[in-house]
Amino acid sequence: MNNMNKSTSTIDIASNSNPTRKRGRPKKEKASTTSTSTTTTTTPMATPPRKRGRPRKIQKSDDIPDYKKIAKIKEYIKKHVPSVTKDTEDNVSEKSKKMAQELWDKVNDYEQKYLG
Repeated sequence: MNNMNKSTSTIDIASNSNPTRKRGRPKKEKASTTSTSTTTTTTPMATPPRKRGRPRKIQKSDDIPDYKKIAKIKEYIKKHVPSVTKDTEDNVSEKSKKMAQELWDKVNDYEQKYLG
């Protein structure tokens, strides 16, 4: 009988507590202040609403200076089409040789113009 009294008393206490209390995350309160509207020439929704969540990773292309980029391009050309630099015959098609030669010339011109 003693246990019954304790259980009913806790129920009474729980029912007498604040009835407006809700569980979970509280909602944001909206600003309900009224203000005079001003005329603006901007279009509505000029900027899209910001997305929640993890931002996308941005590739950093400015970290490597130009001379390093050019060196890497030259290494790639030398590795895959060595006939461009040595004028030797290779088992590469004429079209790819021509493309590699044009790229090699462009890289050298850029290097002399901007970095040299």
